[in-house]
Amino acid sequence: MRVEPPWEHPGRIAALRSGLAGIDHDLVAPTEHGDAPLLAVHDPGLVAFLRDGYRAWRDAGGPETLIPDTFFSSRWTPSGQPPASPLAA
Repeated sequence: MRVEPPWEHPGRIAALRSGLAGIDHDLVAPTEHGDAPLLAVHDPGLVAFLRDGYRAWRDAGGPETLIPDTFFSSRWTPSGQPPASPLAA
């Protein structure tokens, strides 16, 4: 079964841009801040998973769509370590 979020499609960005332009909102390029602000409020393992998880998922044979609905907690495994398999992570 392939899951495709119904809210994600190419027309979504066009609608957002049009809406912002309609209220005279300036569109500006994003500014790079690095990982420091993320690591100040999130577990480093979560940040690493969000950065690298999709590539590992696909390399392990996962389908094109990856929608994580649960994030690892060390309380869930006897070793306290995340699963070795990207498909389980």
